Amino acid sequence: MSDRAKTKCLALVGGVGPGAAAHYYLRLAQEARIREMVLDLLMPNADIETVDTYFQSVDPAGQAEYFSGLLRRAAAAGAVVGAIPSVSCHYCVGDLEKSSPVPVVSLLPAVREEILRRGLKRAALFGAKYAMASKLFGSVPEVEWVEPTAEEFAAIDEMYGVLVRNGKGNAELHEGFTRIAKRLCAEEGAECILFAGTDLAVLFNESNTDFPYLDCGETHLQAILQAIL
Repeated sequence: MSDRAKTKCLALVGGVGPGAAAHYYLRLAQEARIREMVLDLLMPNADIETVDTYFQSVDPAGQAEYFSGLLRRAAAAGAVVGAIPSVSCHYCVGDLEKSSPVPVVSLLPAVREEILRRGLKRAALFGAKYAMASKLFGSVPEVEWVEPTAEEFAAIDEMYGVLVRNGKGNAELHEGFTRIAKRLCAEEGAECILFAGTDLAVLFNESNTDFPYLDCGETHLQAILQAIL
């Protein structure tokens, strides 16, 4: 029998972007191997159409209660920490933290801390329209958010939707995001592009990205690791 220590049991809510959930799982498993830990993880699956219904009706309390139900099932199976691998779904995190049966590792304070650490003053957001329009739900008042044009905003949201649905990227999507990112940096003074959509990690990495960026999902993952190790 292995004498490696186990992580605290994590409930990672799936279904709110299959690519995002898979990315989080693979990164957590990778880090557990590197740190020689046994990853203890449960993945209750949210129904994406149900989640979208709460989005469309702008019902954070209802969304939070739906997630809390999933986390209660996971807690009954041994989970002691929860996390949602979706930036957009953090619109309900305040309500979720109150109703969840286990502590929830929120992406928002982790990203704010990283932004402040980097000293960023002007930045732009890429992701679903919910996250972009909310400016990360007002969680980083210290930053002046650079606005894409209406056409660029729609294009980012559309391309991100394709990325989420397909669960993988392609050269056309990469070029489309990159073109807008470079314009925002060069012409609008954006110091960094925040990937406020976890699935963007499927498309971009250090080897193929030639503009300054902050991967919000990776920042969230590091916070989750701190919570479960």
